[in-house]
Amino acid sequence: VHTESGGDSGLVSVACLDPADGERRRLPRIRILHLDMEKDRGGLWQVNLPLAFFNNENTEDEDDLIVDTLDSELLEAFPANLRAKHPADPQPDARAAFDATLAAMRAPDLIPLLSLVEIGADSAAAMRACGRAAQSWWPVHDQTAMRHPVPLGFREEDGAAIGIVQFLTLNEPDRARLRIFHFRKSDEGWLWQADRITGDDDEAGNSDLRKWAAEEMDRWKNGWQETLFPKPLPARKLSAGPAPTTKEARENTATWLHSVRDGNFLAALPLLIRLDDPTSASNALVNLSAEVKSVGLAQRDPLIVEVAEGKIWTLVLVRIDQESGPIFPVYPLLSTPDGPKIPLELDLFAGGNRGREFLNTSSFERAERLISPEAVKELHSLYEQLVRELPEDR
Repeated sequence: VHTESGGDSGLVSVACLDPADGERRRLPRIRILHLDMEKDRGGLWQVNLPLAFFNNENTEDEDDLIVDTLDSELLEAFPANLRAKHPADPQPDARAAFDATLAAMRAPDLIPLLSLVEIGADSAAAMRACGRAAQSWWPVHDQTAMRHPVPLGFREEDGAAIGIVQFLTLNEPDRARLRIFHFRKSDEGWLWQADRITGDDDEAGNSDLRKWAAEEMDRWKNGWQETLFPKPLPARKLSAGPAPTTKEARENTATWLHSVRDGNFLAALPLLIRLDDPTSASNALVNLSAEVKSVGLAQRDPLIVEVAEGKIWTLVLVRIDQESGPIFPVYPLLSTPDGPKIPLELDLFAGGNRGREFLNTSSFERAERLISPEAVKELHSLYEQLVRELPEDR
């Protein structure tokens, strides 16, 4: 953001925004670091790094001292410098701005997201907006959290718009983490108002939009899971086929395993179907989290070992090699109008220990409560067939 040079010395001032810094504070903040440069006796340039590069255990008082000594003029010029280097990318309509914002959160760096943020001339508001953008981006990339933004609701009125997002996480997949995203239209197009948060008063006085957002947030708190899945499989109305073909089952399972290994919730969810039970969506999400962790521990790509095709079901036996030894999950697939789907809440394994046997028993008991006797009977039969074909040298 600033350079000085003269003779044997120089100065470069850099504005830094660390998304991970928000773990200690409400918002990550922008710091100005001054890098002094000088020539040594041999005529070579060297950089004298500031103390902030070496001190990772600042106390709050020390941090406050750093803030007090920042160059206020450079901070005032920050919005203009940012936009000069990374121009805004306003979108043609409100929904495009919402979709682009969620996509930019998955980008490998902050620049695509910052280009969608509304940044004005006010430096304090600009820094707050950048900090909130960084705070939103970081959990999607933090390996200890890995939250996935899932859009739930959207509404536009009179040059303003609101999008509601659930941040799905591996650690607590059935917990509601809802956020409101505000968007505003300018002469150039639509941008994200990142410095606005849930509960802010709408500058345009759009009380209808605020009322809708409040009602939607209340509605989604206990019902967001169901939106992630297609309509549930009707209880005890499972038709007698046709079952997915062996080829379809192999292809769908391979796609499933690839999505799960990548930790891509959004790609994995459309491959699932839930049973018709109030706890189905929550159970499926918990099992999805466990699948991502299990497949993520694989030492090599999972291997499809065998397929058993029936009249209603097609079951796929998979080998996943982990450090502790191989495991053999069994994925049941059903035909639907949208293609083969996996009811993931039926958590089956071939072989294994008592824990695996308990999961199998629980899954079969759940199936007996929720689907037709004919379908349960075939599920048992195909499962036993795969168990008999389990390689002896496993």
